[in-house]
Amino acid sequence: MGVEGHESAKTAKQQLAQLLRSWWEQDPGKITQEALARRITQRGVRTSQEMLSRYLNRTRPTLVRPDLIRAMHEALGRAPEELAQALALHGKARASTSPGRVLALPPPQGWEGSPCVTAPDGSLHTASEGALSERAPDSSLPVTAPVSGQDTSPAGSRSRRPWILFASAVAVGAAVLTAAATLKGGDGREEGETPAR
Repeated sequence: MGVEGHESAKTAKQQLAQLLRSWWEQDPGKITQEALARRITQRGVRTSQEMLSRYLNRTRPTLVRPDLIRAMHEALGRAPEELAQALALHGKARASTSPGRVLALPPPQGWEGSPCVTAPDGSLHTASEGALSERAPDSSLPVTAPVSGQDTSPAGSRSRRPWILFASAVAVGAAVLTAAATLKGGDGREEGETPAR
């Protein structure tokens, strides 16, 4: 939407707020906003005095919901043509935030190609026919290549574990046998034998 459309929607929102405010101010019973909020809530549309004051703000109003417009129209007993006028203004004011609008987003950091756009269903697509290119590598990070012939898969590391365990067991066994031989006497003589010269 261009600048003109945005300004038109803003003007329509202010006109709607002024119209609804005139309904409230022209009420013969001089109803307060708090009492009006209670009447609207009794008709099944929840609101409060704080929200009504935002909807009826003269300079920067909040866009009122259509169900609240209808409930307010009924609560204040306004003419039928005034409801049609209010709903028409709501439609113009809503044009700037219509759900069918396609929102263009900047491309994510590190990606090259067309920018993404959000479709009405919320899905992301590229603005052109081409898909986004692969993410460019970060030059600040070191790149390590696997050693040739080395299996880097998780299955490869699991297959080496039994050999490591077996080698550890053999080393421990050899150490135990060496310690036992040393404690036994170590020189191979029987008791009572004298060493040969």
